[in-house]
Parts: sequence; structure tokens; C-alpha cells
Amino acid sequence: LLPHVIVEAGALRLSDIQANESAGLRILLFSLALAFVLAAVLSVVLARRFIRPLSEMEKTAAALAAENYEARSGIRQDDEIGSLAQSLDILAERLEIAAKERAQLETMRRDFFASISHELRTPLTVLRGSLDALSAGLVADEEKRRDYLAQMETNVRQLSRLVDDLFDLARLESPDFSVDKADIDLADVFRDAVRSARRLSAPKSVEIRCEALPSIPMQGDYGRLRQMFLAVLDNAVKFSPKSAAVAVEVTVSGTQWRVAIQDHGPGVDSETLPHIFDRFRTTREGGTGLGLAIAQAVARRHDVVLAAENAETGGAIFSFRGHAKA
Repeated sequence: LLPHVIVEAGALRLSDIQANESAGLRILLFSLALAFVLAAVLSVVLARRFIRPLSEMEKTAAALAAENYEARSGIRQDDEIGSLAQSLDILAERLEIAAKERAQLETMRRDFFASISHELRTPLTVLRGSLDALSAGLVADEEKRRDYLAQMETNVRQLSRLVDDLFDLARLESPDFSVDKADIDLADVFRDAVRSARRLSAPKSVEIRCEALPSIPMQGDYGRLRQMFLAVLDNAVKFSPKSAAVAVEVTVSGTQWRVAIQDHGPGVDSETLPHIFDRFRTTREGGTGLGLAIAQAVARRHDVVLAAENAETGGAIFSFRGHAKA
């Protein structure tokens, strides 16, 4: 009986072992399957979190290298990859802004050279025609010959003034050029400019009305500031009808001062007004179209705000605002 019981007990233990083994295999297989699923899910998550953003950034970088500065990664993540993507998008924005500025500068450069060519062409054409006529002996009359020479002299002066204005503007707009500033009284500068402007306005009988000026001490370049005021006064005289008046108003409040010059001409049309201080925007007969651009450049060098507007009563008002020396 005992051996039989032992055999049966051994058989039971063996069957239990086999059952446990089968259960263990099933658990192992289930664990492997679950691990595979989890690994697949984790791979998808990681791909979404890391691999795809890196791929998008690579595409964005390639687009930027191809000068497509509108490309953006569009990635928003609160981790290192998100920070890198944000930096890449900021770089793209700055490159886009730089590209637009470069295109704008290129347009301005082309317009500038086109304007110079236009300004040079007229006096050079007159000079060439007059020289050809004189050289060929086509002008026999002495009075006509003097007229031709006077016309040539006028055009040479116009060319010389254009070159001088271009040189002044180039120097004033160069960051390496410094103006010679000293202690001056702005009232003396303005009175000097008004005296010169009155000589220019005499042929048109334009009156420049200027009351007594208060003392305005400041640091500045006397010659450049005189050039600034004279350019605006000359502009006011040229746009004023004959026998008209140019009104000058000077106000001082504490250390702040304002000079306003108002003419009674046709004013400035709405399209030109925002660009009134651009080069060649106000080209007229006898002018180079650079006077107001030079005035604006001088004003900026002295921290003076120069602005233009149309007066309600007609004409234009050019105003200067700055700070006197305390």
C-alpha cells in the first residue's frame, strides 16, 4: 500500500510541476506580448516626441539653407527639443526680416542710382549740346555765344551742387563720420540762416517774418545746423508764390525748444508727405532734391526731431524740436 501511495504522490507532484510550468510559459508569453505592445507604443510615443520633431527641424533647416525664410518648424514642446525648435524658428524670423530689409535696400539703391542718372542727364545733355554747337561754329553771333556760355555755367554749377550734396549726405549718413560740436547759441545760427534765405527770397519778393529769438544754448556744429535751417527755409521760399510770406515761430519751454517754418504754398500731397525727407523726393528746377534729406540727416546728428505737416490754413509747416543745454 505504501509504495502505491508514494507513486500516486509523485504523479501528483509531477502533474503540478507540469501545470505550473505551463502556467509559467503562458505568463512568459503574455509578458513578452505585453512587452512587445508596450515597446511598440513607446516607440510611437518616442517617434512623436523626438524623431518627428527632429525630422521637421531638419526640413526647416534645409528650407532656410535654400533661402526659403518663411519656413517654420511649428514645434511646441516643453523640453530641450522644443527649445531648439523655438530657437530655429526665431532664427528663421530674423533671416526673413533681414531678407526683406536687404530687398528694400536693393530697391532703394536702384531707385537712388536711377534718380542720380536722371538728375545728371539733363545738365549733361545741355552741356553736350552747347559744346557741340560752339565747337562746330554754329553760333556766330557774340550775344548768343555768351548766352550759350552762361547756360553752360549754370549747368556746371548745378552739377557741382549735386555732387557736393551727395558728398554731404553720404558723410552725414555714415556712422564713422562725426560732426564737430561746440557750445553755440542756436538763435545765432538761425538768424544767420534767415539772413541768407532773405537774399534767396528777394527775386520772388517773398518775405520771411521772424520775431526776436530767445537764446538757446546747446552743443552743435554751427555750419551744419545753419545748413539744416537754410535747406528748409529755401524749400519754403521755392514753394511760396510771389510776394507771399514765410512765417517763423520760435518757442522755448524750459530746456525744450521748437522752431516752426510755415509757407503759404500748395502744401504737400498726402502720398509725398511720408517721404518728404527721402532723397530726390522734392526735386525742382534749380534744386537737387537732396536739401531736405540733408536737413534730416543733420537733425538726427544733433538729436533734433524734424517733421513736416500741412497747415489747416494752407501751405506746409516744417518743425524742429530739440533740447537746449541746461
